[in-house]
Amino acid sequence: MTAVALADARAQMAEEALSLSGSLNVRRTVVSLITLFRPRLADWATLVMPDSVTGGLVLFGGNDASFSTVVARDSVARPGLDRILRTGRTELRVAAEAVPADELSSMIPYPELRAEAVELRPGAVLGLGLTARGTTLGALVIVRGHGRGFDDDEVAFAERIASRAAMALASARMYEERASSPPSFSTACARQLCPTSTAFVWPRGTVRPPNTSISVATSTTCTAQATTGLSRLAMCAVKASKRPC
Repeated sequence: MTAVALADARAQMAEEALSLSGSLNVRRTVVSLITLFRPRLADWATLVMPDSVTGGLVLFGGNDASFSTVVARDSVARPGLDRILRTGRTELRVAAEAVPADELSSMIPYPELRAEAVELRPGAVLGLGLTARGTTLGALVIVRGHGRGFDDDEVAFAERIASRAAMALASARMYEERASSPPSFSTACARQLCPTSTAFVWPRGTVRPPNTSISVATSTTCTAQATTGLSRLAMCAVKASKRPC
């Protein structure tokens, strides 16, 4: 590939990495990231992320980008993938013939996925930290087959793409977490108990005193009052001239 063609291909890949942020679904973002790296930068790829539900690690990809499985966190206790997940730093393994099995196991903890990589007789295994906003969300492990390695320029480019992809992953994870979490107490108050209009419905069984003036607080006022633990009517800031809340 000529220098111009290489530059064009990298520019297109960088643009595609930016477009990953258009998806707010973690799994879809992961699959898109794996297919972005393979086959243009690697012959094989897997992505590893901590699983908040099981406390283990979720592994995505391999020969099938949509594949996923969970392994125990202590299965990566040795240096390699564990160090990437803790520090976000890049790890590179190279070999003239093939990367040894023990080094492969330190980067690819799931046996079935590791067997796929072994079939390539890997000449290089590159582990990239996926770090966004100071937090390492996971690691991308990419493999090149026999006789192929990564030079310094390729490693640097892969790191830049991984950094952009990490931002997309962070946004997708944040969106999913917020979507699945129930609203906070103060948010629920602001939405349900304190409409911003001046209309107010008195609680069932309560008789509004004659000549009573009321004022309804804005949601901001309601939120502030809710967090102090005031009563239901006080949270809605109903001020009656003859019957104070």
